[in-house]
Amino acid sequence: MDLAGTLIRVPPYWTDIAPAQMLDTAAEHGLEGIVSKRLDSIYRPGQRSRSWIKTPLRRSADVVVAGWISGSRPRIGVFGSLILGAHTPAGELVYVGNVGTGFSMAQRRVLQARLDEIAHPASPFAAPPRFGSVPAYWVEPGLVATVYYREFTTTLRHPSWAGLRTDQDARDVGLPD
Repeated sequence: MDLAGTLIRVPPYWTDIAPAQMLDTAAEHGLEGIVSKRLDSIYRPGQRSRSWIKTPLRRSADVVVAGWISGSRPRIGVFGSLILGAHTPAGELVYVGNVGTGFSMAQRRVLQARLDEIAHPASPFAAPPRFGSVPAYWVEPGLVATVYYREFTTTLRHPSWAGLRTDQDARDVGLPD
């Protein structure tokens, strides 16, 4: 049945290509990812289904840890999210987003102790971001971390913590792609 028309658009599909190869192709074309589905399944508007699985592409980037925002329950006493930065081609440290997922509670405690050691009273950004009524706590911008993300516009979209980098100087961290 040919459903293509002005009201319905049927995207191309393939049944003879390995998922890993499809993801590579999606990445080459700058797409967000792929949707895999059972051939005998139907679309159910507004419902999630194990028959349709979205696999988003994740990129990684190195970022500079510039500060943190307090956590709330159950994260009282440790950061809720880290404030991230990167350097422009001119060398200016600019805000690129926050990351609050991907940490275990043990990692949060260890990292919080490290953040407390490098606390700084002022923002390292020329144009500090605002977080509404939530106070930001700043640090010397020397820690480098890797995050996974989906897209970068002026900030990281859906960032997730991957870990600290000890082999890179924070001054060498440029903007994500």
